[in-house]
Amino acid sequence: AQSDASAAYTSLAGHGGDVTIPAALDGQSLSAGYYQFTGGAATLDGGGALILTGSASDVFVFKTASTLTTGSSGIPVITLAGGALASNVYWIVGSSATINSGFSGTFQGNIIAQASITDTLGGTVNGSMVALTGAVTLSAATNVTAQAAPLMASAGQFGLLGASGVTNTGLTVVHGDVGSYPTNSITGFPPGMVITNSHANIAELIVELNSLLPAGIT
Repeated sequence: AQSDASAAYTSLAGHGGDVTIPAALDGQSLSAGYYQFTGGAATLDGGGALILTGSASDVFVFKTASTLTTGSSGIPVITLAGGALASNVYWIVGSSATINSGFSGTFQGNIIAQASITDTLGGTVNGSMVALTGAVTLSAATNVTAQAAPLMASAGQFGLLGASGVTNTGLTVVHGDVGSYPTNSITGFPPGMVITNSHANIAELIVELNSLLPAGIT
């Protein structure tokens, strides 16, 4: 899955013909396509919804050379219109992503970050969070639903996939696989967490087996 995610990152980052748009995504209304940002970073706060309009087969790719940050000063809103699907929305991040940083909302799409990904205040994520060299950290209860993103191959089945580990705080629920490679470090997932699909490694299997135990039993 990490190999597939890395291949998707390389392919999408190298795609030409990008349209350059303002780094502040608030209030923008966009059709399908490949986008990059003025200034290299991207933000989404409470200044109006980012509206993505397209069909169920349309693909949206957002490429930032540095960081992606949402929710720093208001509730971040991403609206899918016209049949557009979260499975076809990709966020290619050159360094690290921090979502729901000060206010929590619903994040739509699949993040592939070169370094790390942090969800500070939880909320909902409809898509995958994949860190190619760093960790995925959930600092509050988060609802994550993998979307089987087609351009990510097997990585699209993962809600959370980190290179140096995956760490959770709170009663997070993940619909999808959770994996860590090469460290195999998955920590902080209490009983009650939901993991579906296949088991990519022994650490992930242990997480799901623990989630089936009654509270207080280890």
